[in-house]
Amino acid sequence: YEMIPYAMWCKAAHLLFSNMGSGTSRVGEDGILVNADSIDHQMQGKKVTFLKMDIEGAEIEALKGAENLIRTQKPKLAICIYHEYSHLYQIPLMLREMVPEYKIYIRQHSDTAAETVVYAVAPDRSGCEL
Repeated sequence: YEMIPYAMWCKAAHLLFSNMGSGTSRVGEDGILVNADSIDHQMQGKKVTFLKMDIEGAEIEALKGAENLIRTQKPKLAICIYHEYSHLYQIPLMLREMVPEYKIYIRQHSDTAAETVVYAVAPDRSGCEL
């Protein structure tokens, strides 16, 4: 594993991150300044087989910044979709647009609205899911 000292976003940027010490932490109008970059830029030339995101509502922007990697390498994905109500449908549709052959699954991992995750898996050439 490799630690990358950047917040994941759609491009190189400086973002304000409001750390509330709870599940309400997020990119916002105030907070500490953090450096951000795209996954496509940070992972150039590297093989990626799995991407997991639970990044407090920044999943869509980070997925935009990983679009080339997702389209070309088709890694397995586990992306949280509970931070914003619209993410419940926006993120699965976004993934299907990027890689039409992805098999999309949604799983709820708790008794509350939190911890809802979309999984995406591309079949290999034999038709089996990787």
